[in-house]
Amino acid sequence: MTPTHFSRILCPVSLSDTSQRTVDVAAMLAAAYDAELRLFHAVPGDCAGDRDAETLTASLFAFTRHAKMRLRVSAAVGYGDPAVEIRDHARLMRADLIVTGVDRRSAPRAANDAIPIVVTKHSTCPVLIVRPPPARFQAGGWQGFTEILSCVDFLPASLQSAEYALALAELDHARVTLLNVLTDDANASESIDEGDIDVREHLDAIRGAAHSSHGVEAVLTGEPGPEIIGFANRVGSDLIVVGAHSGTLPGRKLGATTAHVIAHAPCPVLIVPVLSDVWPMGAGITRITKPGFGHDHKESGSASS
Repeated sequence: MTPTHFSRILCPVSLSDTSQRTVDVAAMLAAAYDAELRLFHAVPGDCAGDRDAETLTASLFAFTRHAKMRLRVSAAVGYGDPAVEIRDHARLMRADLIVTGVDRRSAPRAANDAIPIVVTKHSTCPVLIVRPPPARFQAGGWQGFTEILSCVDFLPASLQSAEYALALAELDHARVTLLNVLTDDANASESIDEGDIDVREHLDAIRGAAHSSHGVEAVLTGEPGPEIIGFANRVGSDLIVVGAHSGTLPGRKLGATTAHVIAHAPCPVLIVPVLSDVWPMGAGITRITKPGFGHDHKESGSASS
């Protein structure tokens, strides 16, 4: 696993009623990590003549005009299919985090067709889905995540997302709950029991490598999606971390559990792709220092594409 330190954050902006909320979350993270924040708007091909790039760029910068923290902000505009433009721009700038919002709650099946979800399915870096933001974001006093829920099913993607969640927790001494939901299927439960010792040893190794004492384990039985959402509500999670299995990404529908979590989560959801597909193999977990907050606001530069 590579250092969980974001240096280039891409925030696609739809210019909708919920865009300010998404930009606020991205700005908070950019300030925390001293990362470049790139605001990006994609204009569909059939709307290319509605507004010029200069006007759109000014609209993007307006979202950070009243930010109280120091920011390194740039802006860009693309023309074409929004999901494709966002994906290509993320690769162009080598983004290591995409922060995107979903305008409204939708059924898990419908969520697969939303632009942010299409972006997620094709992303080669973690994607933070903002809907809704934690209460501390809304109150303007956010000082980092405190209650992180990491969904694990003991496949490679979820184990790597657990590593990611534990590394994030080190920033703010947050608690991480490693939640495994067992189905009522006896065969599935038996197969998990057979590898239970190996799984627990692996999770212990993850916590040890991350120098983390914040991880606790929880096991529930039932339908994974609803159980995850119910647990997140009960413990007051302010971030849910889910691994994207290699069989899911890219170009395929999200798994039913992931789609349900995104559609019904009471907090932002961080979707982590299989890290071996993104970063070099063999990288160890790297300790990271706690970022600072509350710097003066500064805008720098704009770009267009």
